[in-house]
Formats: sequence, C-alpha cells, structure tokens
Amino acid sequence: MRIFTDCGGGLRAEAVTYIDENGETKETTGTVTNVTTNTTQFTEGWNYVNGSVTVNDDITLPNSGIVHLILGDGKKLEGNMITGRASIVIYGQSAGTGTLEITNNSVAAQIYSSSGSITINGGNVNVTSTNYQAQIYSSGSVTISGGQVTVNGQDTTSGKSGIRCGTNGTITLGYTNADDFILSPSYYAYINYEFTVATPKIADGKIFVNEASTSTKYSGTLAANAIDNVK
Repeated sequence: MRIFTDCGGGLRAEAVTYIDENGETKETTGTVTNVTTNTTQFTEGWNYVNGSVTVNDDITLPNSGIVHLILGDGKKLEGNMITGRASIVIYGQSAGTGTLEITNNSVAAQIYSSSGSITINGGNVNVTSTNYQAQIYSSGSVTISGGQVTVNGQDTTSGKSGIRCGTNGTITLGYTNADDFILSPSYYAYINYEFTVATPKIADGKIFVNEASTSTKYSGTLAANAIDNVK
C-alpha cells in the first residue's frame, strides 16, 4: 500500500508531470517524495519541489542510484550545496519556470556527484558564490539537455568555477526550447589529479550561438577554450 500527504511533505502517490530530455511530457510512476525545508538528503527515485522551499543546509545525495528532481512550475528550491555519490537528473515542467538556486558564500557552491553523473533536462538552475568557486561537477559526465543554466563564481582559474567532468566523463550541451541557455565561465575535465580544459560536445542536431556575437555558432565537438556563454 502506498501512502501520501496532500502537498505539505512526505510521500505522494499521485503522478507528477515533467519534461524529459527530448522535450516530451512524461509522468512519474511509483512514489514521489515532496522536498521540504527539512530535506537534507534526497531519496533515490523521484523528488518533487512543489513550493517555495529553503533548506538552510547542504542537501546530500544517496550513496548509490539515481535521484530524479522535478522543479515544479513557479516553484523554487534554495540550498547551500548538493553533494554526494549518486547520480542526479533535474527536470522542469511544461512552463519551465521551476528554479533550483544553489548559493554559498562561505565555501564553494556546488552541485557535485562524486561517483555518478549530472543531467539537467529543464528548469532554471543557478549555482552562485560571491566569494568562492561555483561548480556543476561530476566525477562522471555532465549532460545539459534543456533549461536555463547559470554558473557564477569567483576563483575561476584552473577550472575551479564552471562545469567539470571526471577522467572518463564528457560534457554534452543541448537544449529543448529556443530560450534555453548555458552561462559558465569554463569547461574542465579533472584528469590524473589535474585540471585539463575540456572539449565539450554539442548534442547531435543542435546548434548554439555565442551570447556576445550571434554570428559565432557552435556544433559538434569543440576545441578547448572554444566556447563561451551560449544560448
């Protein structure tokens, strides 16, 4: 038997819609966990932001598996850091107005998976630090298939702020809507204990343009340092 609460927290049995990596509307199956102010660890499986939620602490990932995080339209989750071993996949809903705001001015602001991958399929995802580095960082691969993604931090040298993948990982950039964009100060891979400038791949069939010069277009696998802020 499945149990649920209406919307205030705990488990919910009713399906929740989300937009997948192809821009198609899908529904969850099984139990969905509502994210609340008391959430300090995501559950493996479906997690749903269905309100304006501020978590005054780090949010950890489980030790294994995949966390699916849905940002409800018009809703916001604010936190200091998301970090742990599991993979995480972030989704928006039909309007794409859900927001994940990771802000940390005391240490690095991060969405970090130490043993998995990071995938962003939609929503507004902002990682910011005014004093330290800001990172979307996976020991595996980072894939952005949609949404409006901003990484904005200090200490940008040597790939310390930006989007980073691991030794055997890749960085793949894509979009599902015309107003999607990616703003990142750098793209780096962490290989053999050193930062190496990454060569991101634009998803098949996609073309990005440079924010500062729309005549500059990106597709395919890019040369190191070839890419700036894109939309």
